[in-house]
Amino acid sequence: AIAGHLRSKDVRDGLSAQHLSDTLYGFAKFTCQDTALLDLLSIEARRRLHVMDVPLLSSVLASIAKAGVSSSVLTNRATAQLRRLPPEEVDLTTRDEL
Repeated sequence: AIAGHLRSKDVRDGLSAQHLSDTLYGFAKFTCQDTALLDLLSIEARRRLHVMDVPLLSSVLASIAKAGVSSSVLTNRATAQLRRLPPEEVDLTTRDEL
């Protein structure tokens, strides 16, 4: 039921970056096998990269990896975004936040 609901572009558009991260974490934790849905959610994550901080971005990438989804575009864009951050913003992130 939730997976079907999340296939709607309007529903996915209404998710905040935090809600998207939480959704990906839940699907990864409970080993969701719906690769088409996970691909849609990874596309949404890519669209929201600009509003994600380091801990949120780390969580999204870890969840996508745990779910077994390969998204080189998301990974490359996330890497580019992290490289643009000032070093002090990245260095202030604690191990617990990662």
